[in-house]
Amino acid sequence: MDADKIKNHLRISIIIPILNEENNIKPLYEKICSEIVNFDWELIYVDDGSSDNSFSIMRELLEKNRNIKIIKFKHNYGQPAAMRSALDLASGDLIAFMDGDGQFEPKDVEKLCVFMISNNYDLVSGCRVERQDKWLDCFFSKMGNYCINKTLSVKQSDYGSLKVFSKGLINKIKEYHYKNLHIYSVGYYLSEKYGETPIDHKSRISGQSKWNVIKRLSLYIEMWISFNAFPLRILYISSTTFIVFNFFYFFYYYLQITADFKSLLLILFLTASSILMFCLTIVIDILIKVLTNSMIIKQSPEIEAVFEHKRPVK
Repeated sequence: MDADKIKNHLRISIIIPILNEENNIKPLYEKICSEIVNFDWELIYVDDGSSDNSFSIMRELLEKNRNIKIIKFKHNYGQPAAMRSALDLASGDLIAFMDGDGQFEPKDVEKLCVFMISNNYDLVSGCRVERQDKWLDCFFSKMGNYCINKTLSVKQSDYGSLKVFSKGLINKIKEYHYKNLHIYSVGYYLSEKYGETPIDHKSRISGQSKWNVIKRLSLYIEMWISFNAFPLRILYISSTTFIVFNFFYFFYYYLQITADFKSLLLILFLTASSILMFCLTIVIDILIKVLTNSMIIKQSPEIEAVFEHKRPVK
């Protein structure tokens, strides 16, 4: 589909979490203004507890452009919470998530939107062809992509890249019971049709990446536990195996005349521990199902203020 045919018909909400990006905010904003020309757009900044001059710079931009909105957190809650907090403020037909470090090109937001509409996708991801990151970041990213594909049973090659969601999929994500999971994970899980296309990637001009090894591993483990029954399956199998083993071992010693009291006591203890482990696994399984079906697990960041059209709303 030609972009000219859809010009002014669809609106893009571009959500950008910001944490200490004072040197990257203005250059990225200027590129958004000059490169996204075939769609109407709004820009939603989420200040995730920045300690530098980032918030002041965003306020300056807000005074110049009525299409800018700002959410200010009192503390740092992390990128997933920042991204989710902007969903209710987004008015666009398409929702784009973009990092504030300037490594993604705004023109690729428009490219992904056209690609989504042309192929009737509800989720589109950019695939960084020549990634400009440190080798360690690339290594953990590839490892994470493999784990995510196995966990969610999807085929994607760049989980942390630039992404665009349809409004319909965003509404499904907002209603999903696990509110603390990363939007990208839930998006792939709920998507009816997703795709990806190559995009450019630039070196970071200023600042440092906020994603360290611990944060990446925490994300992968959380996703693995939330979307996969394999951990519980391991507990079930291991506890059942111990019960059966100790049961036969007990009778083997019981039939031996030379069996001493301490050995029998140890076997009984191991058998009881295995049964307890099995029962505990059942309880954990039930609790997870109860939480999934009847409770909302949500990380609620403390929002200091929301700035929209020059009017702060507390």
